[in-house]
Amino acid sequence: MKGTMVFIILQTSCKDYMEIFNIVSGVCSIKIFGKKGEDYSNYIQILERCWQDWKTEKVTAFNYNIVIKMYISIGIYDKAEKELKEIYNENNEWHLKFMAQIHQSSGALEEAFDNITKAIEIYDKNIKSDGKYKFAFLRDKAEILYNMGNDDCKDVLKQAIKEVTDEELKKEWEKVLESWIHDR
Repeated sequence: MKGTMVFIILQTSCKDYMEIFNIVSGVCSIKIFGKKGEDYSNYIQILERCWQDWKTEKVTAFNYNIVIKMYISIGIYDKAEKELKEIYNENNEWHLKFMAQIHQSSGALEEAFDNITKAIEIYDKNIKSDGKYKFAFLRDKAEILYNMGNDDCKDVLKQAIKEVTDEELKKEWEKVLESWIHDR
C-alpha cells in the first residue's frame, strides 16, 4: 500500500517524556503522521523507550494491543509478533486475529485467512466470550476476503454490521460495504 497515510496514537502515562509529548489530562499522546515506508526510526526509538517505562506500570491486554497495532501499521511485523507473544498464547483467538492482521499487511493473504478463520472458531467456542467483539473478527475476515478478490467479503461484512453496536462504526462500515458493492 504505497502512499497510504498512517496515523498512530499511543497513549501512556510515562512522565519522563513530557517535553516530547502533547499532554492531555496527564496522559501522553504520541501522534505520528507519515507515509507507509517512511523512516520512522526516531519515532520508534521514542515509542520503545516510552513502552518500556509503560510496561513497569499496570499493563493490560489493551495496552499491548495498541503497541501491536502501532507496529503493524508501520510495517514492523517482527516486533508486533514479539509483543503479541508476550501477552497471548499462540492458540488464543486474539493472538490469531493479530497474526491475521500481520499476514494481511505483509501480503500473505492465505495465511491471514487461515488465522482469522481459526480465530473466529476459537472465539465462538470460548465460554468466557460474551460475543460482544465478534464484529471485529468478522470485519477483519471481510477485509481479508476483499483483498483476496472473494465476493463473500460482502456477506461477511453485512454480518459484522449486524453485530456491531457502535452507530458511528456501523455507518462507516455501511459506507465500506456500499463501495465494495459498486467496486465489483
